[in-house]
Amino acid sequence: MNYSCMRTKRPIFFGAAALVLSLVPLHETSAQTLINGTLLDERTDEPISAGVIFLLNDQRRIVMSSETDVSGSFELWAGTSGRYIMRSQRLGYLNTSTPELELVPGDTLHLEFRISPNAVYLAPITIRAKARPWWETSEPAVLWSYYERRDLYERMGMGRFLDRQDLQRYDGMPLWQMLGTLPGVQLHQSEDGLVNYPSLRAQRGLLRPCQPDYYLDGMHISLRSPDDPDFGPPDTIDAFLTVSQIVGMEVYAGAAQVPGVFGGTRANCGVVAFWTSRQG
Repeated sequence: MNYSCMRTKRPIFFGAAALVLSLVPLHETSAQTLINGTLLDERTDEPISAGVIFLLNDQRRIVMSSETDVSGSFELWAGTSGRYIMRSQRLGYLNTSTPELELVPGDTLHLEFRISPNAVYLAPITIRAKARPWWETSEPAVLWSYYERRDLYERMGMGRFLDRQDLQRYDGMPLWQMLGTLPGVQLHQSEDGLVNYPSLRAQRGLLRPCQPDYYLDGMHISLRSPDDPDFGPPDTIDAFLTVSQIVGMEVYAGAAQVPGVFGGTRANCGVVAFWTSRQG
């Protein structure tokens, strides 16, 4: 910044900041000094709005301030004579001060205050983000809840989960037979000996074994009980899908561990939930 000071038509130049200062006498009865002027960009000579001009006394205490308007104009009053400095402040510009000015009551001072732009350094921004689980980038959305439960319930030691890799060794096997190979699952025959169906060994308080509740891609499948005299092949899970179609499976042997989404403790016979490749 460079500025010049002009009092009673004689210019005086101060340092590197351009401050054009002119003195105009007021009426003799005035007991204050009026200071007005314009805040300008040193490079472009354009007026600077929303800047703040401070008037500081010889003890460097702020006695008055003024904000520049859209034309860069400001106005201040000094109540007593003495030595003062002017200081400018604006975001994106260097804070700039004038040399000491001798103010006398009854004077009017007009200033052209030029200041230099300055790069503004903002505080570092810290972004905290939780990494997305792998299945949200590689699996269809319908399977996300399956993987979430798998991670949570396996840590808690509840339920049994089988993924694509686990199910590959059962390809070509009837579904009821595959279920019978899992821990906690027991196979039974209907009274006529024609139908095989699984039950979960953890069932307690039940007079006879019953089929667990089945869910296919999140939808409940209603099957007749093996106690029904008309129970037959259409009432078993094999009527709905094959092992090769399954990409994920959940088995909850006891009602106490069944998630609420699958009926919770109301699922007296346990739950087996299947997720299929048809959702891919």
